[in-house]
Amino acid sequence: LDNLYYALVYIFLGFLIFLLDNQVTSQKTQAALLQKTKEAELQFLRSQINPHFLFNTLNNIYSLVYEQSPKAPEAVLKLAELMRYLLYEQKEKVPLSREWHYVQNFIELQRLRFPQELPLEIKTVGDVEKHEIAPHVLIGFVENAFKHGDFKDPSMPLRIRLACNGSTVRFETENKIGRLHKDESGGVGLENIRRRLELLYPERFLLQVSGKNDLYHSQLILN
Repeated sequence: LDNLYYALVYIFLGFLIFLLDNQVTSQKTQAALLQKTKEAELQFLRSQINPHFLFNTLNNIYSLVYEQSPKAPEAVLKLAELMRYLLYEQKEKVPLSREWHYVQNFIELQRLRFPQELPLEIKTVGDVEKHEIAPHVLIGFVENAFKHGDFKDPSMPLRIRLACNGSTVRFETENKIGRLHKDESGGVGLENIRRRLELLYPERFLLQVSGKNDLYHSQLILN
């Protein structure tokens, strides 16, 4: 009985250690599964972006080729550069300057399909070299502006603003809303971006969109 009495203390302590170890192992396994699920979902969301972007851009280049425009070869080169970024830039974070360069290339590609000079106001504030961002996040807002915007009125240009202040990155777009909305029922759009932000920046982002007085405004703040 004495041996049993003293042994119960060690049996109880051993049982507690076993339970704690089992709980820690279970938590690690669950965390690993959640991480794999997150990575799989992010990969799926990225795979949605590529065909969507490629489909729209090929339509634009087809129009240039059909019209035998001299801008067509330049458009193909721009598309190749953009697709290289889409396909091979799979890191969780990239320099903000690289993402911004990608956005500028996209804008230049869009310029080629318009016969007139586009009314654009592009502005950067702060040092984009000192920040990082998840790739392919900003492009959705610009693509959405070109998809649904009206660029016939020079007094209402497409405004794009990127501002960096401390640990905060703010990206804004504003454009006149066109009467003809293409692909209302299709496309990936902002819901894809919102879900990616929820996975990559949980509780560290603010996304606001509004449409008033024929103007569409989007704002993204990343911390």
